[in-house]
Amino acid sequence: MCVEIVGTATILGRWQRRGESATAVRRQTGGRSVPISGRAIAVLLGLPRWDRLGSPDAARVLNRHVRPLRAALTKLLRRPVAFFGRDCLVAEGIPVAWVSQAVAANGATLVEQIVCDAPPPLDDLAAALAAAAGATIAPAEPVLGTAPPEEDEAGFTASRDADVPIGVACALVRHDGARIVGARLRGDVQGPLDALGDALAGVPLEENAVRAALAGASAAPGFFLHGVRDPSVFVELVLETREAALAALRDKYATLAALRARRDAAEGALGFDDDEHEARGAAFGALAARFPGALRELEALSASTLAARAQAVELERARGGPVDTPWIRAVLDFHGTLAATLAAKRRLSAGTRPPSHGDALTIGLAHDHALRIDRPPRGRLLDLVWDELSARHGVPRAALEIMVFGPRRG
Repeated sequence: MCVEIVGTATILGRWQRRGESATAVRRQTGGRSVPISGRAIAVLLGLPRWDRLGSPDAARVLNRHVRPLRAALTKLLRRPVAFFGRDCLVAEGIPVAWVSQAVAANGATLVEQIVCDAPPPLDDLAAALAAAAGATIAPAEPVLGTAPPEEDEAGFTASRDADVPIGVACALVRHDGARIVGARLRGDVQGPLDALGDALAGVPLEENAVRAALAGASAAPGFFLHGVRDPSVFVELVLETREAALAALRDKYATLAALRARRDAAEGALGFDDDEHEARGAAFGALAARFPGALRELEALSASTLAARAQAVELERARGGPVDTPWIRAVLDFHGTLAATLAAKRRLSAGTRPPSHGDALTIGLAHDHALRIDRPPRGRLLDLVWDELSARHGVPRAALEIMVFGPRRG
């Protein structure tokens, strides 16, 4: 299918983080951002299976199926167009088309090619492409599918961006410092990155375990990656989120300790002036957004206890390796799970009816889980969070609450 795009836009790859690109649109396949300046042509090829037209494996789908477009552009642009096995067709060193692919679990394959550097007229390109592919032209209205879901990163800790041959790769991970709860592998890489992330759920946060899980997922039929040699680039990125999460948790406790100590000192004085009151409000808001439930710790724990917790977390961070301290694991998991659950609740609450299977899929949840979040038992979302943590840690809710908030007073 050939479709003309008119206007100015940025088209994100399937696995890129949105960041500040609020107005960008997203395509179904991976790869880099593609800027559209006025006009472009999208050439889409859908296959029931990656080998339908003779590709020997999923990794060589692009190499085979960019050939007709390369021949058509060579003819119309009147200069040689080459494909060097990455993510673009180039003429005289300048990209003239961006190419990418996606393969579903059942083998269904989509090849997307976007001609964006002074593209020829649509009819001319369609005719040249048909001639090069040995196909015929059949005018029809484009069939538009559902856009890929936009993710909420609440509860996930992000790695740095690592340079890869076609851009960057990164990891977003929810974990308790010792075991992975959920992972999203993201960036400019092409391939079934969701399958790689799913393979990490429940895996120990250790190098050999992460590497083995990724290797096992990459052995699945139809697996491919473009932009990196193999999934091992993600191993270090996944592991480094442990240190990032612990550093953030340490800073949370240090901030809470300072806020609590200042409040205790002010109780015998005249309180806070307007500027300090405003600054404290901003600090409370930032803490609650990053660590939902943290303000309850401010009330439940003394300044000295909060400071001691900051010190204990820093010792775990400096030691390296999986976290051994049970209460630190519980706190990391509590904040991450509550943040993710609240984010899902906000998105589900946008509708006026119970979430459908499609609604759940859009935010990456099983349908039954989405229903429980939308209408939690007894109306208490925290009950779901504690139940999830209790199942994961094998510890009763009462014991988990003590780990997170300390013993009840009185």
